[in-house]
Amino acid sequence: MPVAWEQIEPLLMRVGKPARYVGGEFNQIVKPRARVRACLAFPDLYEIGMSYHGYRLLYERLNRQPGWAAERAFCPWPDYEALLREHGVPLYSLETRRSLAEFHWVGFTLQHEVNFTNILTMLDLSGIPLESKDRTAPFPILIGGGEGAWSPEPISPFLDAFVLGDGEEIVLEITALIERALAADWDRTRILRELARLPGVYVPEFYEFTYHADGTIAGFTRRADAPDADHLPLRIHKRYFDVGGDLGSIKPVVPLLRTVHDRLVIEIRRGCVNGCRFCQAGMVTRPVKERSLEQIVEIARQGIENTGYDEISLLSLSSADYTEIAPLVRRMTDEFGPRGVSVSLPSLRINGFDVKLVDEIARVRKSGFTFAPEAGTTRLREVINKPVDQQRFFEIIEDVFARGWRTVKFYFMIGLPTETQEDLDGIIEICEKAAELGERHHRRQARVNVTLSPFVPKCNTPFQWEAQPPREELERRYQYVRGALRHGPFARRIDVKTSDTGGAFIEAALARGDRRMARAVRRAWELGARFDGWDECFRLGIWLRAFDEVGLDPTFYANRERPADEILPFDHLDSNVGRRFLWIDQRRARKQFVVEKCDTGKCAGCAVCNDVTDHTLSTARPDAPPVAPPPVDGPDAPSAAEHDDLLRFNRAMEQVMAERDDEELLQSDAELEEEPPDEPCAAMPGMGGRIPSAPAVQRLRFTYTRLGALRYLSHLDFQKVMGLVLRRAGAPLAYSHGFNPQPKVQFAPPLSLGMGGRRELVDIQFREWLDPADLLARLNAVDLDGLEFLDVEEVPIAAPSLEMTLAGGAYRLELTAEPDAPRWADIEERLDAFAAAPEFVISVQKKKGLRQIDLRQSVGSLTLETEPDGKRVFLLMMTFEAGSFVKPHEALGHVLGQPLELGVDVRVDRVELLQRLPASHP
Repeated sequence: MPVAWEQIEPLLMRVGKPARYVGGEFNQIVKPRARVRACLAFPDLYEIGMSYHGYRLLYERLNRQPGWAAERAFCPWPDYEALLREHGVPLYSLETRRSLAEFHWVGFTLQHEVNFTNILTMLDLSGIPLESKDRTAPFPILIGGGEGAWSPEPISPFLDAFVLGDGEEIVLEITALIERALAADWDRTRILRELARLPGVYVPEFYEFTYHADGTIAGFTRRADAPDADHLPLRIHKRYFDVGGDLGSIKPVVPLLRTVHDRLVIEIRRGCVNGCRFCQAGMVTRPVKERSLEQIVEIARQGIENTGYDEISLLSLSSADYTEIAPLVRRMTDEFGPRGVSVSLPSLRINGFDVKLVDEIARVRKSGFTFAPEAGTTRLREVINKPVDQQRFFEIIEDVFARGWRTVKFYFMIGLPTETQEDLDGIIEICEKAAELGERHHRRQARVNVTLSPFVPKCNTPFQWEAQPPREELERRYQYVRGALRHGPFARRIDVKTSDTGGAFIEAALARGDRRMARAVRRAWELGARFDGWDECFRLGIWLRAFDEVGLDPTFYANRERPADEILPFDHLDSNVGRRFLWIDQRRARKQFVVEKCDTGKCAGCAVCNDVTDHTLSTARPDAPPVAPPPVDGPDAPSAAEHDDLLRFNRAMEQVMAERDDEELLQSDAELEEEPPDEPCAAMPGMGGRIPSAPAVQRLRFTYTRLGALRYLSHLDFQKVMGLVLRRAGAPLAYSHGFNPQPKVQFAPPLSLGMGGRRELVDIQFREWLDPADLLARLNAVDLDGLEFLDVEEVPIAAPSLEMTLAGGAYRLELTAEPDAPRWADIEERLDAFAAAPEFVISVQKKKGLRQIDLRQSVGSLTLETEPDGKRVFLLMMTFEAGSFVKPHEALGHVLGQPLELGVDVRVDRVELLQRLPASHP
C-alpha cells in the first residue's frame, strides 16, 4: 500500500532538503502494475546515490524489461529519519511511495564499509526484521552488491545474498528467478537455494566459519544442514560484463536538485591494470573492457538529448589509459563543444597525463586539476606500484599553471607500508615546489590544496595482509606534514585538509572483518551510529563502546599484520586475480619492484585472463606473451622460484577455468564503480566546453508554473532544472562572457523553499532568432510534472532587467487545518483590525539580526476569499521594495497572532507577479 502524500507533505518542510524525498525527476519510470518489483536501495544520501553511475545504470536496465519495475530508495538524513519514526511513516520508494517491505527484492549498493549501519536504518524504518534468520516470509529478498560486497561478513547476518562483480546481467537473472518463485509459490529457503546456484551469488547462511583460540579463522565450510550442501560452491567467482556489448545508460534519471556528479556519465573503459597495490577497484575489475570510440559518441548523442546536461564525463578508473583517448577527446569537443557541452576526464594517472589534452580544454569551468601522487618519494611510489617521475611531475604542474589554471589539488596517503620520515618530507617538498611554480605564474592567486588520508588495507589487494598504523601514529604523521606546510615559506598558498583517522580505523576493521563483527555493527547502530562516512556524523566513541560491549578488539582487525598462511574472511570470494598472485605482489612491493600495465604490455601474472576472458580494447593492441612472468633480472627483482610458483599456480587456475561450463564463464554482470574513485589519479575538468560566443539577438519573457515537487527545490536547484529544460528543447542560449560563462537567464525574485508559483516569469536571451510560439511548444514537450509554460512575449534586449520591472507579488495562502467557526470569526476581526491600523510594526529575523518592519508598508492588501469550491483562502499583495519584504506566511502569522510554518500550517502559492512597467518598456 503506497504511503499517502498527506502523510509525507507535512514533514517535508521540517527537513533540510525536502527534494531528496519526493521524486518526480526527468526520466523517472513508474510502473504501478508490474509483476515483479525491485527496489534499488542506496545507503547514503540522495545526492550521493544519484551520482553513482552503476546505480542509475541498473535502474535503467531493469526498467527496460516489460513487467518488471525498479524503484529507488535512499537513506534519510537523521532529521527525516526522526520525523518518519515520530509519525509512523515507513521508508518508501520515490516512484510509488511503497515501503521497502512490499518489494519482492531489495538491492543495496555497498559502495564502502562505513555505510553499513545505514543499511540497518533503512531496514528498521521499513519494518523489515534486521537479521535474515528472523525473516520467514518469502519476500523481500535482500541482496548486496558493489565494491563493499567483497567484504560481506560484517553484514552477512542482515542481508540474504551478495553479488560479486559486474551487475548488468545478474540483476536480470535474479529478477527472472524471483518471477519464477512467484509463479511456483516457492518458500524462502527454496528461493535462497536457487539464488546460490547463480554464478557470482553468495548466500552466507549456507556457510559457517570456525575459529582458533587466538581469534583467527580456522576454517570455512558449507553448513551441514544447508539445502543441497554438497552442490554449494566453496569459492564464489565474480561475474564479468563486456561494457562494449551495449550502450549502457542512455536515458538516466536526472535529479532535480544538484548532486555531487551532476553530468552525463559515459563509462569508456571498465577495469584497470595499472596495479596500484592499495587499490581494490583496480584488482577486482580486471580484465579491461573498452567501448569503441563510435559507441561512446553515440551514447553521448542520445544521452545529451535525453537529459539536457551541459557536461559529459568520460568515466574510467584511469581515463588516459583509454586506447584512443586523444582522438576521442577531439571528436567529442568538435561535436558537442559548439552546443555548449563540455567534456571532462575525471580520472587521469600522472604518468598518463598528456599536456596536449590540456590544450583541448575550453575557456570555461577552469576550476582546477586534481593529482594523486599518493606518496612523497620515488621509493614509496615504487612500493605501491605507482611510479611517477618527479621531474616530469613538476613539468606537468608548471604546464597546468602556465595554461591559466590557478589551483591544483594533491591527494596523499599517510601510513602506507614501509613509509618513513623521508617519505613525509617528500610530501612537503612536492607541495612547496608546486606552490612555488604556481606563485611564479599567478602570484597570490595560486593555490595548492592538499588532502591527507590514512592508508586503509582492503581485501583483494596485495596490501590485504598489511597493518594500518595505530591512530596515534597516523595523527603524529599528520601533524608533522601539516605543521611543516603551515609554517613553511608558502603557507599562504597551501591549504591542508586531513581525513579523520578514527573513521579510517573503523573502516580498516570492517574492511577485513569476519562474521563475528556483525554484532559490533548492530550494537553501534543501536547506540546511534549513522552516516559514518560523514565527518559531522561519525562518532568514534560509539564504535569503541560497541566493540567493547560485544567483546571484540578493533585493533585485532585494523592494526595487525597477517601472515601468508592465515585464512582471511573473504578468501572464499574469488575476484579471479588469485591469492597467490596478490601475495607475490606484496613481496614485490617490499623489493620496490614495479609491475607494468598488462593490457598493452607483459602479463603481470594474475589469473584473470584465459581463453574466454581477456582484455578487450577499442583497437587491436600489440601482441604480448599470453603468460609471462615479470622480468627477473636486477638485484631487487623477485626470485625465479617465486615466478615459477606463480606460473604453476596460474596454469592450474587456467585448467580450472577451462573445466567450468562455457555458459557459466560467459554470464556476466556489472561492477558498480563510482565515478571517479574518491582519490582520482588526476581530474581534468571542463574539456571541450567552448561556449558559443555569439551575441544575444532575441529576448523572450515566459510565464510558467512551478508546482508539484518543484516547490521543494531551492532557487539554485530550480535554475539548474530550467537549464536542463531549455537544453532539452534545443534552445540556442546566449551566454555571458568571462571566466565562467553562464546562460543569460533572469528570474523573478525567488520563491521561498516550499512555495509554489502559478504564473512565474523568466527572461531568456538567445543567440539566434526563434519563433516564440514554436519554442513555447518545444518547451512544453519536455515532460516535467509541475512545470508548464503558459505564455511568451518578446522583450527588447536593452529593456530593464525583469526584477526592475516588478513591484510585488500576489499570494494565495491556505491553512492546512480548517478553523472552526469561532476561529474564523476571530480571523475576520484581525484582518479588519490590520486593514484599519495606520501602522503594524513587527520584528523580523534577518541575517544581520532582528529588524523592525511596518507590515502596513509591506502589504498592499490582505483579504479572505471564498473559492468556487467553497474553500476559504487568503489573498495577500506583497511589495518587493528593498527593506520592506516579509515572507507571506510570516506576515499572515503576525496578523493572525500565531506563527505559521510554511508547508506545515499553511500552503502558499504566488499566483501573480505585479509589474511596475509594461514588459515592452525600453
